[in-house]
Amino acid sequence: SGVVLQISVIVGACLGTSALMANMADVVIAAKNADFYVTAPAGVTAEDSFKQGTVDILADDAASAIASAKELISVLPSNNLETAPAFDYEEKLSYGADENASAKDIILAAADENSVIEIKAGYAENAVTAFAQIGGITVGFVAFDGEAVCPSCAYKAEAFIKLCDAFNISIVTLVNAKGLQKEKENQMLVAATKLTSAYASATCPKISVITRKAVGAAYIMLAGRGANADLVFAWDTAVISPLETDAAVAFLYNDRLAAGESRTALETEYEAELASPFTAAACGAVDDIFVPAETRTKLINALSFLDSKRERTIPRKHSVK
Repeated sequence: SGVVLQISVIVGACLGTSALMANMADVVIAAKNADFYVTAPAGVTAEDSFKQGTVDILADDAASAIASAKELISVLPSNNLETAPAFDYEEKLSYGADENASAKDIILAAADENSVIEIKAGYAENAVTAFAQIGGITVGFVAFDGEAVCPSCAYKAEAFIKLCDAFNISIVTLVNAKGLQKEKENQMLVAATKLTSAYASATCPKISVITRKAVGAAYIMLAGRGANADLVFAWDTAVISPLETDAAVAFLYNDRLAAGESRTALETEYEAELASPFTAAACGAVDDIFVPAETRTKLINALSFLDSKRERTIPRKHSVK
């Protein structure tokens, strides 16, 4: 594991110890009619496992499952010392998405045509993880769709980041998250810790693009300098704040709130001024600001710049958290 890519393809009954062995692979692909569970008998279907994140890619049948494995192998390195294959690509006439686009739409617009392979699509749908090519270079996309980061989203992103890092696949993080989910405090703390550690310790090239909101702990985890990103970009309409907006207003504008000013108006003022990408760029927290239509071009240039990155790390067995 971590040396060569391991893929399990489940097309029939895979139960008990066999399921445990299959699930140790980097990517698990299953046909819809497959049986895949560790404690028999169980009423768990492959589709159930797909929704719970155990199955990474769900195929219609055995032939489709094998085709998915072939597609994945074709875009990833053969081992952790090799580079991913380079592909010819046709330049797009336009980026094709605007500031209101979903995370998936942004990925499709930024990536080369017909190159996106989504991983764990049925699980934690507020986060999107996918392999794709940008300018012929294979990258891993981690994208958030505007909601608060939940434990499942954090686990999903953490697993994908570790997979990309193992094979030195560049990670492009599309950040649009309003902090962390308030419920399930302890579960959220563990998940957020694991995601922060995975992202900060990954030595592959890492680019963060703040598309709309990078607020609170989500900013620290995914786009802050503490996240150890090589480059941090932001759309010109983004909101960037290490504090959630309501907390920042309560802390910074307490006297104005006490004087009767509207909290809504103060939140708007804070996001437009102190939480603007231009303020973040002025203090060195953001490397470049651009309009959404320039996203693909900026990423192609950045990936070319970071292509030769190799980072030496402190000798150790592994991270504890």
